[in-house]
Amino acid sequence: MSWLNSFKKDPLVDFQLQLVKYSAEAANIHCGKNLSDEVDSRWIAVQFECLYFYLFLTDLNLFNKWGAEKRDKVMDEIGLQTINAALDPICRGQPKDVVEKMKGECIDNFKTRFNEYAKCKIAFHGGERESLKGTLFWEFSKIIAESTGRETNIFGIVNIQLITSQSPVLKEIRKFADNIG
Repeated sequence: MSWLNSFKKDPLVDFQLQLVKYSAEAANIHCGKNLSDEVDSRWIAVQFECLYFYLFLTDLNLFNKWGAEKRDKVMDEIGLQTINAALDPICRGQPKDVVEKMKGECIDNFKTRFNEYAKCKIAFHGGERESLKGTLFWEFSKIIAESTGRETNIFGIVNIQLITSQSPVLKEIRKFADNIG
């Protein structure tokens, strides 16, 4: 009966696919698209910005729960694979050199965002009489506003911040970090 074990789900793969799904759903919301709509470069940019943000939050949750060693091990396994899983449907039918170039750009963009987010205050809000500028969710929301061509005024950014803070992906990230040990 050991062959039955081959049907076991891999929690890392399941989580990667969830992040890809949630990033696509977020792109639909932020770009005002339906699932049947054709995607464009703006939608792809927003999906990947969301994916980079979710991976950063995953890294942060893993570090807080398990420390650097466990976090590094898990993130080494899921980081690149998650980006590849999101790229697969976009790159289908593209020449290999185009796919490799896109993967390289995505990895570079992820590293850039990761370094930017690492400098942010973690708080969702700036606290009483403090600016929201420099908080993790604010900076992410500003990037999404710019990527979608929305005004980067306080109202547009706060709207994106509220949508993001209510996303079920945040619960999934915490659950994954809690259960991966």
